[in-house]
Amino acid sequence: MGHKLGQVFIKDKNIFEKLIRYADIQPDNIVVEIGCGEGYLSAEMAKKCKKLYIIEIDPRCIELTVPKLPENVTIIEADILKTGFSEITEPRFRVIANIPYYISAPIVKVLIDYKDKLDSAILMVQDEFARKLLAAPGQKDYGSFSVYTRYFFHTDWLFPVSRTCFRPVPKVESAVIRMTPHENPPFECDIDLFSSIVRSAFWGRRKTLSNCVTNSPYLSHLGLKAATIPFFTKHPAVRGETLSILQFYELYQDIHAILQN
Repeated sequence: MGHKLGQVFIKDKNIFEKLIRYADIQPDNIVVEIGCGEGYLSAEMAKKCKKLYIIEIDPRCIELTVPKLPENVTIIEADILKTGFSEITEPRFRVIANIPYYISAPIVKVLIDYKDKLDSAILMVQDEFARKLLAAPGQKDYGSFSVYTRYFFHTDWLFPVSRTCFRPVPKVESAVIRMTPHENPPFECDIDLFSSIVRSAFWGRRKTLSNCVTNSPYLSHLGLKAATIPFFTKHPAVRGETLSILQFYELYQDIHAILQN
């Protein structure tokens, strides 16, 4: 059941207990669970919160879960990637989810879309994906998604989860992370332009940043010249994978100023 959707189910109940403990669910909390699996975590969370919403695409999982649930639970049969949290009218909520590995990045993008309503999100994801979100400049897992998500969220590593805790046993290890939206972004920017600059920086890891910015498919249409961008006068041979988010902002400011003239 569910394997065709990339689902694996937790068989170690200690993991449920750790998830709930780290979630710190309070009696007045609104909680949204993405995917209910067989409903064991859902049932435990429902005991602790004011209201639990479950967004689940698989009717077989819903069928298994419903008998376990109290009255404060609402099930929404939907594809989270298509509907987001549009059917939840609560002003604020927190998210808990065991995410199928192949949709981890798209679900994070949904969280970004609804960040203004989100208290926090505790996610069980592939270990490799967690490391990408948490990687620092210069580390091998550091990439454009590391920078992009850092603009919107602070991410904490909570605990590792062995692949033997699941049924069927996946080929990879997992980790539980917590993503908390910033009250205010680290800086104001045109996020589309900023994202294009960041993606360009990682377009060619063996190329200098100036080469990437002027030649990548994300920015080449702008006709930028490295010689006219002050950042490259100060950092002529720098590579994108070494820049912090604030250094990317410095580069963004130079490019934004050129485009405004």
